[in-house]
Amino acid sequence: PIGRFDGEGHPLNGANSYVMHFGAADLPPVASEGFWSLTMYDSGYFLVPNRIGRYSIGSNDDIAVSPDGSLDLYIGTESPGPERDANWLPAPDGDFVLMMRLYCPEEPALEGTWAPPAVRTREGASAR
Repeated sequence: PIGRFDGEGHPLNGANSYVMHFGAADLPPVASEGFWSLTMYDSGYFLVPNRIGRYSIGSNDDIAVSPDGSLDLYIGTESPGPERDANWLPAPDGDFVLMMRLYCPEEPALEGTWAPPAVRTREGASAR
């Protein structure tokens, strides 16, 4: 799946901070030998240089899953804070595109019954 807009229909833009919340039962459905990734591209579909050298984030990374099994991924130009940095995908200043890839996807993804959650503007995160 490719995302160019947030859950409200606005273009994804580095002026905002976002979160993707996956419920415990809504994580990307990949086989045990598979993995998933979320990659950041600028509006021209080029990787986005950033100070931490992170261009994608996914199940092969050391991401922090909540005790209840849910997962929050933070997307924005600024760090969401040290306790959340493991789940942060840096964004460029302008418009950007998110691309999720599932390697060895399971039936819900193949059948189209699974979709990633909407990208939402973070509560309490100020726009620049």
